[in-house]
Amino acid sequence: YYGHGDESRETRAIKYLNARITSRVQNEDNDLTLSVQGGLQSSSYEMGILSSKEVIVKGFQDWVRERVPAARLWYAPGSGELSEINSQLIQKNLK
Repeated sequence: YYGHGDESRETRAIKYLNARITSRVQNEDNDLTLSVQGGLQSSSYEMGILSSKEVIVKGFQDWVRERVPAARLWYAPGSGELSEINSQLIQKNLK
């Protein structure tokens, strides 16, 4: 943690409470992340946008798919296949 060099009783109390809140929020974030990862690994998850409310995420995903054609695939390309797949998809779209 970074903070002012003031070591008064009030400052120490604030630092202590801040550390407790930060730790609690971090633990909640860890639990949420583990839950989301579990859901993504389940058979019910389908690739794509997680929520229509995630407009910024959707915009970024669209931006990536526009520039990296292989990102439109429903499977992960094998090692060394990305450039070939991108070339094929680009040629296909040009026709």
